Amino acid sequence: MRPLRWHRGTFSALRSEDGTACALRPVSGPVAGAFGIYKGHVNVTLTAPAFTLAHVHTGRSLATLPRQRACKRLAEDLAPLRMNWEQTDPDRVAGADAERIRFIVKDYQEAARPPRVIGWSGVGGRR
Repeated sequence: MRPLRWHRGTFSALRSEDGTACALRPVSGPVAGAFGIYKGHVNVTLTAPAFTLAHVHTGRSLATLPRQRACKRLAEDLAPLRMNWEQTDPDRVAGADAERIRFIVKDYQEAARPPRVIGWSGVGGRR
């Protein structure tokens, strides 16, 4: 599979103004094939810096990660999967590799988490 060719574009993504009801809203950012990336979260009210990888044909979010570069790498890993990426009906996008997507996305989200600091009380541990 050839690498995705990214270009700047506009597409519609499902987003929520109030955290409950989602609607398609125009967003802009890098687009390649069936994938688009926009700055922000599905829930517009969240302010933590993040980028969301979306399926441009349905507007559905695939993952929200802290860096645009991570979204691009995730899209590169998802693109060759046996899915119906060109479908506009969300129920028809699923293909033979639908189950694998959840695990791949989970791996990216876990890798993006900040490392947990384990406290200790100096050299030699607690006394």
